[in-house]
Amino acid sequence: MPISDLQIALIALGAAGVAGVFGYNKWQERKHRTHAERVFRKDHPDVLIEPPGERSAPSPAEVAPAPDLTPAERIEPVIGVAPVEEAPPVEEADEDATLSDIDPRIDCIVRFEAAEPVSANEFWSAQRHAFELIDKPIRWFAREPSRGGAWRELDAHNAGRFQQFCCALQIADRRGPLSGGEMVSFFEGLQKLGDRFLAVVDYPQRETVLSDANAVDAFCAGVDAQIAVHVVAAQVPFAGSKLCGIVEAAGLQLRGDGQFHAEDGEGRTLFTVGNLEAALFAAEEMANLQTHGVTLTVDVPRVGEGVHAFDRMIGLALRLANSLNGEIVDDNRAQLSEPALLKIRQTVEQLQQQMAQHDIAAGSATALRLFA
Repeated sequence: MPISDLQIALIALGAAGVAGVFGYNKWQERKHRTHAERVFRKDHPDVLIEPPGERSAPSPAEVAPAPDLTPAERIEPVIGVAPVEEAPPVEEADEDATLSDIDPRIDCIVRFEAAEPVSANEFWSAQRHAFELIDKPIRWFAREPSRGGAWRELDAHNAGRFQQFCCALQIADRRGPLSGGEMVSFFEGLQKLGDRFLAVVDYPQRETVLSDANAVDAFCAGVDAQIAVHVVAAQVPFAGSKLCGIVEAAGLQLRGDGQFHAEDGEGRTLFTVGNLEAALFAAEEMANLQTHGVTLTVDVPRVGEGVHAFDRMIGLALRLANSLNGEIVDDNRAQLSEPALLKIRQTVEQLQQQMAQHDIAAGSATALRLFA
């Protein structure tokens, strides 16, 4: 059967289409290969992780080495990683100061570069949906070529377009370590972003991240202590007006959480005074309030000078007990003697020394994040 001119034309058109698709695929493959090589080359500094000029940009495995956690006598890990060097400030880049608390020991740091600049609003919305199943804090940063390559932290209100991004996922906190399920969700979220923005993602080692998370959590469990003493009424309940007067005279301020806070010179909490009963303290209700006791609490890992904070807290507890005819007791309502208080004081000192030996000082930015 002879082939018509129409059939010949259709065959030729089909062959041309196949050749065109093949050529386009080869062009895309070459484009992505070139992009990947440019993203992962070692000849540009990363001012987010290291000071300029010291060494070429490392991969995330080099930037965030696994913590060296060696069991101590109490099966508590020893974090042997050297302290993180902070990048020097960049002129006209005040936002860079917010990067100082990134710590490779407690953050999983992932970098990637999109094929083209991306709107900050579009990127923020995409990452929020990509990581909605993750309970741990995630922070995003973008490099600004117009500001000398400085990094800035992103939020929902940023403007502009960016091409290079960095993600910092906190791997442990007071609630526990990053879970295997969260790690899977994190990788899936990175893949979604990579697909959407044609980004080359430098994935970390999953097993290493989870191992680090468990080690950091074990360290936290060994030093996490919120020490509380109670001042309870011996007979007559405490009058709110008199209680408030004593506490405020000691320099404490009532905050929105319903507790009085003792503060250091920078406004950070040293210890708190709260109601032993269920009701929270409220300024407008103190005049008519009556309570059978108050609780004084110092959060050991979050206070820079724990012994000083404890001494000041016990001093206030003694004034309250003497002025209101109360007693200082522990959680079991057993009266606390001077030797018992001294032992608690020594515990505060030992826990903070242990943190310092692990290069995570009590009250530091890293400690505040771990024990949030």
